[in-house]
Parts: sequence; C-alpha cells; structure tokens
Amino acid sequence: MALIHEKLYASADLAQIPMKNYIESLVAQLLRSYSKKITFNIEADGILLRVDTALPCGLILNELISNAFKHSFPGQSQGKVSIVMQVQPGNQLLLTIENNGVEISDDIDIHKIKSLGLRLVQQLVGQLEGSFELKHSSGVTKFIIRFPYVSHQAVKL
Repeated sequence: MALIHEKLYASADLAQIPMKNYIESLVAQLLRSYSKKITFNIEADGILLRVDTALPCGLILNELISNAFKHSFPGQSQGKVSIVMQVQPGNQLLLTIENNGVEISDDIDIHKIKSLGLRLVQQLVGQLEGSFELKHSSGVTKFIIRFPYVSHQAVKL
C-alpha cells in the first residue's frame, strides 16, 4: 500500500495509478527482497486503475509474484516471469502472471487450496468482482485473472 501512495503522490492525477510504472516498482522491490536472478516482462502500457481497484490488484500481484519467487524459483535459480495487463472487449481487464519455474502439481485445485496467500488472492479477486484460474503445462505456470475495467474518465469521483 505504501507503493500505491508513493505513485499517487508522484502522479499529476491523484485518482488513478499508472499500472506499468507501479508493477515495475513492485518487481524491483521484490527482486531486492528475495535476491533472485529472475527476468521480467511487463506489459501494461496505458492501463490506469482507480485507487479502489489498484489496491487489491497490487496485493494480488505482490502475493503471486512473491509465491513465484518462493515456490517456482527455489534457492538462487534463474527464470522468467511475465506480467501482462490488457483491456479486453466488454471492458474486462485481463491480468496474467506467468513463470517458467517449478510447475505447480497437477492435483492442485486453486479454489480448494488451504494456502493463506491463494485464499487471499481469491478474496481480492472476489472484491474486484472477477474470476481467477490457473493453467500449467510444459514447465509454465500461468495465473489468469479477469475483472471489470472501469476507466477513470468514465467515473465521477
């Protein structure tokens, strides 16, 4: 949340967060914390989220990226994480977090998992009135989150 505040103070518009810049800052902080040699691809150009959407989205990103560092890239392993945010038809925002580290087990049901972190992600996705799924194959784990995208211009604060 402190990073969201920092981005708001640096922004000319206090009502929205430029997500590409936010994600880059979050990733840089997490890389320093975990001392990993992970490369990142971040695609979120032009995505601006209102604060009430950016906060839960930021917490989701923090949890899933941290999980990738801890579980997909154990020790000092190297790898790649891709984070993509795109506006889809029907004003839906598609957020994917994909990594090429250790793959999640086939028998994991993310909707029944007891992990506090993934339960938190599920609750935050619910708060965004979205959906959450996991796909994995050929050494790639991909979390897919969809939720309504309301552009700042369409909302009067």
